[in-house]
Amino acid sequence: KRLKNLEKQRTKKLAEKKMADAAASKANAQAKAADIARKKKLQEKKLAEQAAADAKAKRLKEEQASKKADQLRKQKKAERKRKEQAAMERAEQEKLLEQQMAEEMASRQQARRQQQMTEIGRFTALIKQTIRGNLITDRSTMEGTSCKLTISLAPSGFVTNVVINQGDKIMCAAAKTSIYKAGSLPVSKDPEIFTEMSKISLTVEPEF
Repeated sequence: KRLKNLEKQRTKKLAEKKMADAAASKANAQAKAADIARKKKLQEKKLAEQAAADAKAKRLKEEQASKKADQLRKQKKAERKRKEQAAMERAEQEKLLEQQMAEEMASRQQARRQQQMTEIGRFTALIKQTIRGNLITDRSTMEGTSCKLTISLAPSGFVTNVVINQGDKIMCAAAKTSIYKAGSLPVSKDPEIFTEMSKISLTVEPEF
């Protein structure tokens, strides 16, 4: 009976040991499974964090590229605007310079023309004085008369031709004779002034 009890106890202990081993094995398996799951989650977390970091780095890189492109575009726009402004200012300066040069040229031409007209007037007066100096007058036939004529002159002042335009016949004949008698009339040495005086029209009147 005692042996049976011992056998029964041994069998019971063996069964309990099997159950304990099975429970330990199950717990170990669950622990391993939990550890695998934990490691998997940790790996997934690391992958997710790496993906997030990569995405953030990519976004930052794209933002920097966009910012750089925008800055470059603004710089180009500012440079283009600066060049346009410089071109406008240069064109305005050139326009003002041309205007000033034109005004200066016009002023010079006006001054030159005034000088020429003064010289022409002076030489015309000298020519009239020369003609009157050689003019033979007669009060009874010439008083109140005049003669308009055109005189052609050589650069030396030599009279090449006299054309009577209108006037008293006696006065015009006397004036023509006076001109040819003088032979040469006062002329300017300035080629431009002489060009305008090479054929001069004037009115001769006797002085009493």
